[in-house]
Amino acid sequence: MGKRDRPLKSPQRNVDTKAQKSTAKDNFYSISFKYFKDTDVDPAQSINTWKDEDRILDMLLALKDISSNNATIVQTSRLTLYGEYPSKDKNEFSLPEGLPSDIKWGTIQNIGGQKARIAGFLKDNIFYLVYLDKNHRFWITKPKNS
Repeated sequence: MGKRDRPLKSPQRNVDTKAQKSTAKDNFYSISFKYFKDTDVDPAQSINTWKDEDRILDMLLALKDISSNNATIVQTSRLTLYGEYPSKDKNEFSLPEGLPSDIKWGTIQNIGGQKARIAGFLKDNIFYLVYLDKNHRFWITKPKNS
């Protein structure tokens, strides 16, 4: 069989041959309690305190929302990233021992109201929960009309 007798190759590409690139809409966050401080030492609260104050369901719904929506949506609705650990004039919490200050610190917001937050940090698409903050004493902001 000569060159001219062979059938022509199909002009169609097999769509499965090229690796798919990850896009922003494929980017999701996971949640970790690895560095969580389950304490009632002021200004933090423990999980039991949040349970006693009926905040656990709101917390679980926020965590579900963060881990089931893409990163772009989460950062516009629930998660605010600040950068380095906040200075003492913006924060009543202490930097946990063994954690560097220069990681991406932030808060999960809108947990059953305006004040309650979960403070933590983001590393490699994992948000590590560190403190429960029902009174917004991590990264304190002044009211807009003051």
